[in-house]
Amino acid sequence: MAEVISTVEKEAIFDKTFECPICNREIKAKTIKTGKCKLESTDEDLRPVYHNIDSLKYDVVFCPHCGYATLKKFFDEPILPVQKKNLTEKVCNNFKGTGKEPAAYTYEESIRRHKFALLCSMVKEAKLSEQAYTCLKIAWLYRGERELYIREGAVNQEEQAKLWNEEQAYITKAYHGFSEAYIKEDFPMCGMDEVTYSYLLADLAYKTEHIKEARRWISSVISSPSASQRVKEKARDLKDVIQSTHGEEE
Repeated sequence: MAEVISTVEKEAIFDKTFECPICNREIKAKTIKTGKCKLESTDEDLRPVYHNIDSLKYDVVFCPHCGYATLKKFFDEPILPVQKKNLTEKVCNNFKGTGKEPAAYTYEESIRRHKFALLCSMVKEAKLSEQAYTCLKIAWLYRGERELYIREGAVNQEEQAKLWNEEQAYITKAYHGFSEAYIKEDFPMCGMDEVTYSYLLADLAYKTEHIKEARRWISSVISSPSASQRVKEKARDLKDVIQSTHGEEE
């Protein structure tokens, strides 16, 4: 079933102008207007859930001229000459262009743009945390698409399973990337302090069946003197879930 974009969503976005750092041409990236998204809740892995509109679909700046793409969070970070050279040779020179710019993005279109951003982050050898965060965003989009179709009763069990499997594949990539980045990079990472990052690793470890590691990360959060009560409560909730599904730690 084709996803139908609501009028509310179409009216909540506008074209924001950027300059592509690779080809130096103008980019129009669809962006949510200020105040148009109301946060309803946050998933265990920190995915924000908004009322009516999934703003996560609009987090990529994508150049329709050369194919360069990145999450908006990382757009202003400088690109080194060697990175530009690699992107030009491995991405831009093979880019075939896109069709007409849609009025709004379906999950399918947004996932495609995020995968371009992931490809570019890998080609330019961006920080491991940036690559991992992009994987996490793709996982969140697959989850959002699956939840949308479940609400609308639009997909069968097999199709739901495919979306869930895609989500899990990118959750796994995110977990491994974030784990390696923790060792090699400095905080803050992707806008997260060490406590928030550790909690996220705990949840991703749990989701990928790395239970021993999940418990270790949870313990570090709960025992941290700098952790807020809110984060500690989330860590305790996750600890309870793990104990109910895997028993007490041996």
